[in-house]
Amino acid sequence: MFINFFSAIRGISTFRLYVIVFAFSISFLHSSDGKIIKPIPPITQDGLVLHFDLNGTLMLFDSIKAVYGEYALLSLLSESTLAIWEQGGEKVSFKEYVFTKLLPGDKSDIALKKQRQKMISQFVSWIEQNNPELCQEVLSKYEYLKQTFIDPASNQIKKSIFPSFYVLLEKLQACQISYKLILCTFGGDLNDAAGLIENTCTGVRFSHYGKFEGCQLKLNDDEKLSDAASIFQLYQNSIGHIAIFNDWKEWNADGELGRSGKPFLFDSSASHPLSLFFDDNVTGKSLDIVRPIDIAGQAASSPDLFGRCMFRVDTMEAIMDKDYYVKLVAQALLQNGYHDMYIKMTQ
Repeated sequence: MFINFFSAIRGISTFRLYVIVFAFSISFLHSSDGKIIKPIPPITQDGLVLHFDLNGTLMLFDSIKAVYGEYALLSLLSESTLAIWEQGGEKVSFKEYVFTKLLPGDKSDIALKKQRQKMISQFVSWIEQNNPELCQEVLSKYEYLKQTFIDPASNQIKKSIFPSFYVLLEKLQACQISYKLILCTFGGDLNDAAGLIENTCTGVRFSHYGKFEGCQLKLNDDEKLSDAASIFQLYQNSIGHIAIFNDWKEWNADGELGRSGKPFLFDSSASHPLSLFFDDNVTGKSLDIVRPIDIAGQAASSPDLFGRCMFRVDTMEAIMDKDYYVKLVAQALLQNGYHDMYIKMTQ
């Protein structure tokens, strides 16, 4: 059972509360799997609440989509390689070119889906034959991706986190900037991702796992938080980091509109830490995967937050550029007026 510190202290006298806080500050806690959790102090106003999607944002492996092996790499390459593929055409990704020009049609068509997958799987050979000027660049990236993410024994995608994420955590620690991680996913790889991060980063532990049901957050200890302010308080003050499943069925049933997407709690009053959301599918439009909620009570506008607090992750750049997330966070700090923290991050 995961320990919810702030639930445990409700109703306790001030003196006993001070004793408990002191005891927590000098001791270590144990999670249900026996891992030691050193309590994290509540993040300060000059801190960060960092929401990260998983698949395509922090890792390539995706157990839900079941896109395995080298096809996953070719799919990524086809999405990230932009060119003018036919005379008079616009500059688009190869994947978009396949879906809109070579093999247009309804995405629910099973036969069409297989044809598109076959075309994507032949991307490298297609490039060699039809766009030789891009060939060397694509081949170089393809070989790098295979060496980095393919397990030679199984020929499948390794379960691993992008190095640029770890570089960000190291930078925040070096700059003495407090932060809280909120992992958010529709997929089934939450526990694996949290475990990978814990095993790689000394002192990083996830103390709370939960699931959003609408705007209600249900935690693994069966506690339910129903209002945005309580959930945001948990984000700031939990003894460890937080991992959350989001409700794909609700989002999909609502036409994949942002109003039913992954809740993104933030405070526009600037009296709380800066909240940021990173996802490779966020759009800042009505059709979106993220649902912004301002605990200050103001109307939350995705277009206003997009590129300032909500960032669409370029998966290929997140893989190829080890400083990718450091640069994005620094950009957010500058745009939101956190100049001292920006200077720290860019030194």
